[in-house]
Amino acid sequence: MDRFYASPSASFYDDELERRFYEQKIRHVGFKPYPKDGVITFGASQTSKCDREIYYKYGDAKPEKSDDLPHRGRQRRQGTAIIDFVQLDLIHMPKRLGGDCKFRIKETKDGEYAFEDAAAHRRVFDVTLGDGYVSRFAIFAKPDGIMEYEGDKLLFEYKTKASGIKYMNQKLDYQGAQEDHLRQVTAESLVFGINEGIILYESTQKPAWFSDEESKSVTKGNKTWREGQPVPDMRAFYFKITRNMQEELLTDLARQARKVYEDEAAPEVTPEMTSKCGFCPFWEHCHSELTADNVEKLRDADSRYEVSKFAGKYNHKKLRVYLEAVPDGR
Repeated sequence: MDRFYASPSASFYDDELERRFYEQKIRHVGFKPYPKDGVITFGASQTSKCDREIYYKYGDAKPEKSDDLPHRGRQRRQGTAIIDFVQLDLIHMPKRLGGDCKFRIKETKDGEYAFEDAAAHRRVFDVTLGDGYVSRFAIFAKPDGIMEYEGDKLLFEYKTKASGIKYMNQKLDYQGAQEDHLRQVTAESLVFGINEGIILYESTQKPAWFSDEESKSVTKGNKTWREGQPVPDMRAFYFKITRNMQEELLTDLARQARKVYEDEAAPEVTPEMTSKCGFCPFWEHCHSELTADNVEKLRDADSRYEVSKFAGKYNHKKLRVYLEAVPDGR
């Protein structure tokens, strides 16, 4: 990718390839509902949701729709727009780079590029839990791409990061690919039978056009060049999904599906769940159904956090945010 973007030819698209790409996009415009077979369907990108959100999502609760901060809407739009161009670049790389390009984008049986909707597939699973209960559910996956590389197939997922180029690199250096992204590609591996691939991260902040290392107007923490080179704005992580990773995910989804099928009330909120509330569309609904006993347990957890080495850390902060929204009198 660096060789491609460094090449002057990267700025010019081949008319035939570009037209084929956009005609494919147009063919897949429109809403495509899941089959109405009564089977709970998990989207591959949503396999890290907490038990309570899953219960609401597949129950009778309606998602809450409310105004958001404007920059968040622009951020979502930006990420959606960039992946289109990344995919367009991927199909141009073999032509621009010739023998230096080791991969090709796989084509479907219909002759389309294996991107998102063209590659989308739903698979139903029957998983037997420890007590003998057989839980039936489906996984729906539409990866950002499927590649062919040296005779093998690779899954491709692309993620934008708006947190800043320095923070993105620090976080990826520390923990590698995000856990929820690995769960997503684990789900995709179960659907497509492909166990290897690439997760590509790109910062929407770019290094300064010219080196800012010697610039006195840029503070040390904000410099985007080091040792004469721009800080990486793109990071690729190879992954290989093991059978244990697949079985762990299947068991977890089977357990969540069972709760939806059998439970009459939403599961209790645990301290761990509150770290996943950021994008939940059932925030107010969740708080409105809290029992006094559940609130008391969460406040006890908050008290334990306060006297531990995790006081003020990420999980503790998320728990505090959740508790601050508990209605008065609970």
